[in-house]
Amino acid sequence: MLYICLPGTFHLSNNQVSGTLSTEIGLVTEIERIMLEQNKLKGSIPTEIGLLDKLIFLSLAQNNGIDGLIPTEMGNCRHLSEFV
Repeated sequence: MLYICLPGTFHLSNNQVSGTLSTEIGLVTEIERIMLEQNKLKGSIPTEIGLLDKLIFLSLAQNNGIDGLIPTEMGNCRHLSEFV
């Protein structure tokens, strides 16, 4: 089930979403909150996430297939206050 709770929020938690995070995530520049916990995502966090300079909250918790290092580009997310 897809929830758009607040403007700028992408909430797709606990939905059995599988696959990898697309590099196209960097095109959603107005997004402030991404909630993708409790899914079946795998692979690494794309470096393009660093293009989301309005991002304040990112949750990828309980996606056991997420691996690799946290991209240094996430440092460009100046407003990111919570990363789970």
